[in-house]
Amino acid sequence: MGPGSVCPSKLPIEMEIIITNSKAEGFIFNNGGGNKHEFCKLYHNGTITGNVGKNGKVKFSVKQNDSHAKKYSSYKIKGDIEGKLELISRSYQYHPPHKFQLTRVAD
Repeated sequence: MGPGSVCPSKLPIEMEIIITNSKAEGFIFNNGGGNKHEFCKLYHNGTITGNVGKNGKVKFSVKQNDSHAKKYSSYKIKGDIEGKLELISRSYQYHPPHKFQLTRVAD
């Protein structure tokens, strides 16, 4: 998040997304990354749903578990299933967009 926030250290985010017949279901999880403030464990925790288009473009929604996190934290994932994806949050100031790639673990 940044040195000026209640969570100065990076928040380690884990995701698991299962895609079946272009439908996506999964979860997003953050353990707080050693930050002291209680809010740090609340951000980026919830469910992921959505679909993958025929062109490989993803349209995933993130539903946060915590009401505070819903105001500031991640709410969608966009991009290409075989390339770069981007985690988008409601508050860019505290949770800037984060680019990542998926790793296939099973067929």
